[in-house]
Amino acid sequence: STATCAGWPETLSDSGQQPGFVPLAPPRAQSVTKMAMEMPKNRRRPMFGMDEGPNKASRAAAQLRQLLDFYFEPFNLQHNRYLLDLIARRVGAPTKAGPWPAERILEDFRFSFDDLCGLGRIVAALAKLRVVQGEAIGSVRLRIMQGEAIGSLKHLRWTPDGKLQLTSPPEVRALVGAEGASADAVASASRYLAAVREERGAAPRGIVSVLSYVLSPSLVDCSPGNQQRQAQLKRQLLLHHTDLICLEGVFPDGNGIDIAHSLAEENYGYAWSRDESGNCNTIFWDRGRLEYQDHQKYGAAIAVNLRPHEDPEVVLRVACLRAEVPTTKHGSGPAMLLSRGKCEGTRLIASVDATLLGGAECASIVEELADLSSLAPHVLGEELLAPLSVPANSHCTWPNVPEADNTVFPVRAFASGMNRLHRPDAIFFAGLAPILALSGHSEHYLATLPDGDMVRQFPAFRLPMVAAFNWRLPEAAPSAEPGQCNGQAD
Repeated sequence: STATCAGWPETLSDSGQQPGFVPLAPPRAQSVTKMAMEMPKNRRRPMFGMDEGPNKASRAAAQLRQLLDFYFEPFNLQHNRYLLDLIARRVGAPTKAGPWPAERILEDFRFSFDDLCGLGRIVAALAKLRVVQGEAIGSVRLRIMQGEAIGSLKHLRWTPDGKLQLTSPPEVRALVGAEGASADAVASASRYLAAVREERGAAPRGIVSVLSYVLSPSLVDCSPGNQQRQAQLKRQLLLHHTDLICLEGVFPDGNGIDIAHSLAEENYGYAWSRDESGNCNTIFWDRGRLEYQDHQKYGAAIAVNLRPHEDPEVVLRVACLRAEVPTTKHGSGPAMLLSRGKCEGTRLIASVDATLLGGAECASIVEELADLSSLAPHVLGEELLAPLSVPANSHCTWPNVPEADNTVFPVRAFASGMNRLHRPDAIFFAGLAPILALSGHSEHYLATLPDGDMVRQFPAFRLPMVAAFNWRLPEAAPSAEPGQCNGQAD
């Protein structure tokens, strides 16, 4: 194993020629018949008002309809910063530590085209439609005409007052502040993680954010047939632009090369560890905020030591691993990765896949994890639920779900017919104070989600976990001396 730091388009004039172009006069010797034969055919086109207007309006309305169907498709809605910010402003914070319920979004979330001014493609398509229809007819009449021109939408409907409303809204995850965290710290971290790029500003000082995501190697596939899932996974990883990203099942020089390149373009460095069976864990960090020190590995598990540029006396130790039931063959490997040892000033963050233990609730059977705090119960009250899935085989396909790629399937309970759920993943920490965490989904929502929606909304059949911690609070561990943790061990 090694560590690697790795306007509007031009338009034709009414005559069909480029603006500013002046055609040459035909030679005088040419006959009238020959001149007529050589004249451009577009001279015989009908005038704008006779045919072009309706056609342009129809094309503009069709383009706008396609964009609205795309942006408000459940997965895209759940992973668009601008729309998430719009929901937060319209609906307000969830009443309890959890997601925005679908019923509340259906009731409170209404908007007009003016509220979508941050979505450039919709603004451009809407401008084309307004140019054709004209602005002088009044805003109320214009909204009515736009609704009539656009027609029916897949995910939206028109309200009597001319606004748009979701027909069957999905449940949307929300950022939840930790109990005891200051309101200013929660607001700063929320703004940085949730605001659109232009309004995000600088990262809050003293706060580190992390994303943890467990991906099956079969789902992180660079083949042409898996491009849609690849695009969804990249969107999930880049939605919040966290300081740290811990990925299990991603090999940067193999199945995860596209993901690694996308994150490298966002100024992330990375280190990875891979065992003989092909299992791999990779840790990415924002090089604009964190400086690489060294790393340790044990099989596919890895731990990386990093120092914040703004606070170089602090060490952040980040581990990514799949926990196993302890046996004599494991020796001191897990202890080496999760123990701060001589670096008692180190702040520890561990991204753990606890599937082999029976779930995150069983993590205490691993002695090294029993002494750490788990983020989700601390902030959200319980570990996050995820749909249970199984790999596909030649005897198990989904002929009734055309969107399925027949790679992984959700598991349904025989008695109830509902989706089976589990709590496989966790983020553990020590020497840090939690600021916030991204909520999961409710049990009812996950258990009753139809197969097609499950495939579209959960490309990896797991939930990316997002959190923010403060390393400067008095109750945090004391700082380590520079150079104290620079040893590397395998």
